[in-house]
Amino acid sequence: KKLLPEVTVDRLDADATRSGQDTEDTMARLTSGDTQVLVGTQMVAKGLDIPNVTLVGVVLADIGLYLPDFRAGERAFGLMCQVAGRAGRGEAIGQVIVQTYNPDHYAIRAAAAQDYQALYKYEIDARRQTGNPPFNDLVHLVFQDRNDSQAQRQATETGRLLTQRAQSQGLAGIDVVGPAPGIPSRVRGRYRWHLTIRGRELSRFIEGMEFPPGCTVDVDPVHVL
Repeated sequence: KKLLPEVTVDRLDADATRSGQDTEDTMARLTSGDTQVLVGTQMVAKGLDIPNVTLVGVVLADIGLYLPDFRAGERAFGLMCQVAGRAGRGEAIGQVIVQTYNPDHYAIRAAAAQDYQALYKYEIDARRQTGNPPFNDLVHLVFQDRNDSQAQRQATETGRLLTQRAQSQGLAGIDVVGPAPGIPSRVRGRYRWHLTIRGRELSRFIEGMEFPPGCTVDVDPVHVL
């Protein structure tokens, strides 16, 4: 507002648009030209199809890149490509500006070049080396309790039992990773600790095993946070 006081700025995020009608009203103002700048979260990347949008800026594109999740780079690439697709949907040429501390990160370079093959090559090589999907299966276990120490104890004990189970069955290819605090570490007053099991045929491996109350078992998880 200091640099461009004559420009009308609007917001698109969960706090500013609490209903579908709020979102429609915001989009209508942008489409009509009453709003010249729209500031928002990832909501902006989804479903924004307005021809007169010619400039899109991604602020702090590094958010999420360094999360302890093997899909972090893939997700960042997908989001940046999705955001970039919001600019220049009409006759005018679009421009995308990405702010980042690490412009040489493989996901950012691939997104800037719209190079899906480069991302795939890096990802598949990295996952082969680390044993992540599609070369292995994953099971993600989340332990929640209002007492942080109790959640940690449950995760630690379950990890010990899983390791013993793999050893007793002679399954050298199964790894139990963790425990570690979840991200976020506390949700709705309950502390979170988690374990990740990596290997083949994990559904059969954990079949019949009893887990503590409040433990969530996620086979083939979409994230491991």
